[in-house]
Amino acid sequence: MISMRDSICYQNVISKKDTFYYKDMGRHLSEFLRQVRLAGAHPNGNVFCALNNVPQEKIMKVEFFVPVKDEDIQETSDLRFYSYFSIDDMMSIRIKSRFEENTEKAYSALLELMKATSLKQVTPPFHIMNNVDGKRFVTLKIGYRAF
Repeated sequence: MISMRDSICYQNVISKKDTFYYKDMGRHLSEFLRQVRLAGAHPNGNVFCALNNVPQEKIMKVEFFVPVKDEDIQETSDLRFYSYFSIDDMMSIRIKSRFEENTEKAYSALLELMKATSLKQVTPPFHIMNNVDGKRFVTLKIGYRAF
């Protein structure tokens, strides 16, 4: 089920841009979280990422994000700190299983709805990794505006 009234809104967020082969995502995500902890930050919410390209030859350009409890973090050459991160006017869909296979279907559903409702995509796709009561799922969100 697609929600047309969604957003992303966090205070105190650390991010890192990265490029890698798609099957290495778990390793790169773990490395990002390790760097966040080494910077003295304390995660305080779901990790999310923006997919900033259409993967060519299965190479992904991703920006990882994580909200943190800390109000000021020393940026490094890899890590950026945002005191506020917000995107309104997003549509979203939840992926509960078979993430690789169902992500393509979710993208298609969101893009078809945008076309049918005369909306334009204005953000990259964001993937929010959720874990509730031991159940893992991904929420896919895309920002839009009317033509």
